[in-house]
Amino acid sequence: MKVNYRNCQLEAYRGARKDDQQDLVFYSAFTNDGLEITSGCSDGFDSVRDWIDTLKQIVDEFYEFIDKYNEIPLL
Repeated sequence: MKVNYRNCQLEAYRGARKDDQQDLVFYSAFTNDGLEITSGCSDGFDSVRDWIDTLKQIVDEFYEFIDKYNEIPLL
């Protein structure tokens, strides 16, 4: 699932690694100008939609930091 949110591209999808076929959720959040905010994978039971909601919270925190300190955080 891909979502545009606050000038960012959010993506989460369910898949499996080739080596062990474990069911995982892969996720990422990038600003539209290419700055990676976060990415990774999870083997939990959260749905893709749950991860999109989590990514929205992470993006909100990212922009709150920028507004508060007027700089991009070191990630």
